[in-house]
Amino acid sequence: MKDSFRKAVLADVGLLHPLVGTPASSVFPKWGSLVADLRARLSEQLAGQQLRLLTDPHRDAELFYWQRGGGRPGEVDYVIQFQSRVVPVEIKAGAEGSMKSLHQFMFDRNFPLAVRADRSLPGLATLDLKTPRGDHVHYELVSLPVYLLWNLGEILGHRWRRDPPVGE
Repeated sequence: MKDSFRKAVLADVGLLHPLVGTPASSVFPKWGSLVADLRARLSEQLAGQQLRLLTDPHRDAELFYWQRGGGRPGEVDYVIQFQSRVVPVEIKAGAEGSMKSLHQFMFDRNFPLAVRADRSLPGLATLDLKTPRGDHVHYELVSLPVYLLWNLGEILGHRWRRDPPVGE
């Protein structure tokens, strides 16, 4: 943790609009007409607000993210604690997008489960692939629409309460 690296998560996504110059004061443009960077910023803000709802309301919400060191670009948008586990959360503004940094993070940390929030339908997939550096990584990926992240605690609770498959 580096206290000098911070992400601002505003109280409401509407507060982001004047900061980035979105024409939200009149008719808000269609999602597809916004530039990709703006869609990403709006999605990340909404996700951060949803993830803050997972914490104890009597404590300040703490959200973390991971940024690759050594001058190479890459980050995982949020890293949360759920029960005694660390769960990375990758945010995508569309239904597609590369997850190279998430794959490398999962390999480096050997975590069993990650979350991807985007515009796709909810789902669960077992990923078995190679990272950009050629390392083999295997983990489960929970996919959710960004607007369902507020319920992630319940969703992950069901995932970790079930019995493991035979042979594990």
